[in-house]
Amino acid sequence: MNLLQGTRIALFASATMVMALGLSSQVMAQGAPQDACGNLVEVAQGQPSPNGGFPFNYADDGGGVNKQDAGPPMPGNPIKKVCERGAIEILMGNGQHFGHRIGDRVPVTVIITTAPNVVIDFTTLEKQRKLSFEPTDFELLGEPEISSTTLSNGAKRYVIQLGVQSFVMKEEGKVITLRVDLRYSTELAEDGKTRNWKVMSTPDFVITRSLTVDHGNELLEGDLQKKPLSLPWLTYLFLITGMVSLLSIPGFALVKYLNRVRTRKNPPAERVAWAVFDEVLAEITSMGAFKTEHYVKIDSAFRNYLEAKLLVPIASATIPQIHDRLADLEEFDDILMVVSSCERVIYKDEQLSDEENFALVQTIKKLVPRSWDSK
Repeated sequence: MNLLQGTRIALFASATMVMALGLSSQVMAQGAPQDACGNLVEVAQGQPSPNGGFPFNYADDGGGVNKQDAGPPMPGNPIKKVCERGAIEILMGNGQHFGHRIGDRVPVTVIITTAPNVVIDFTTLEKQRKLSFEPTDFELLGEPEISSTTLSNGAKRYVIQLGVQSFVMKEEGKVITLRVDLRYSTELAEDGKTRNWKVMSTPDFVITRSLTVDHGNELLEGDLQKKPLSLPWLTYLFLITGMVSLLSIPGFALVKYLNRVRTRKNPPAERVAWAVFDEVLAEITSMGAFKTEHYVKIDSAFRNYLEAKLLVPIASATIPQIHDRLADLEEFDDILMVVSSCERVIYKDEQLSDEENFALVQTIKKLVPRSWDSK
């Protein structure tokens, strides 16, 4: 072996060691689980990895062992993630993770429990309205509600209420996932003043849409509490209108029966007579003169009134008959004056003077009392 061959062998061995060390560090950086709250910890928490369920990103080998398709991630509700050696615990879920339509508002609850030394920065969520530091299929809808409490052991619990919305079209066999990114810190930087910030990512929450149930292996129970039925006020108006319309036909038939078929209580004779007198006097006032038909109505109404009050057949009696039947009455002269005045116009075609018409009306008012008003 000469000097040149020995040098070549030494360089080859050095290069081989460097490549081996570099490959090992690359494999650890790509696939080895870390205890930070970023995305790599999802492998340690049992979340599906993008290479068919294998925990490390090895390159595809000739045999095709790592080329399996794991399919879409299985849904979970709620889902849990623990990181920073148990200092941070994340719980994420909602009442219904399936059956949403595109553009629906999906409520999501995130509960973060941290050790006393952990500080979380909500600036990106509250002020910048960012759900994730990377492109996401969801957008924030409305203002997030964040509340915090301190537990008895000093730990802090943050409850985040979110409303998210997505207009991303779902591809066949794929689902969309929601992930929320925040900044957190467990210690100060080397200067002792500023915080050493890291990225916290919630586990991927699967939200399926336009399906009756999800594609999981078991049906997950959502919010099974009974909810009150809430209808718009316009619905009640339409219901009332419909009920009135349905009941209007039998209602009209009932009113017709009560008013026309059923025997009604007879009104007083005075009211019946004055209903005719008032109609005739109104026509005379508007026309300015008496007509023959007015005397006919007055005569008929007056005779019917006498027959109802005196219980004597007067409605079709002649003047001699009226004389025989009512001659003993004190008001006989006034009664005879009304009947004879009307018959002079009806049967003899005479014309009464204004004075005779005035006397006729006054006599009727005297003989037919109108006690229910001042007329």
